[in-house]
Amino acid sequence: MPLPKNRIVPEKKIYYRAEIENCPDCGRKLKRHHTAWKKNVATLQGVIQV
Repeated sequence: MPLPKNRIVPEKKIYYRAEIENCPDCGRKLKRHHTAWKKNVATLQGVIQV
């Protein structure tokens, strides 16, 4: 059985939100254009799923 492509196992998860919630021009609430994909980020402190 072949090894998985990504062998990095995240230690914790971090969720990011947009810095602004409303449009600066018209004031309407912003919505996502597409789904944000999960990424594993390797840092010196460990692996994080963002």
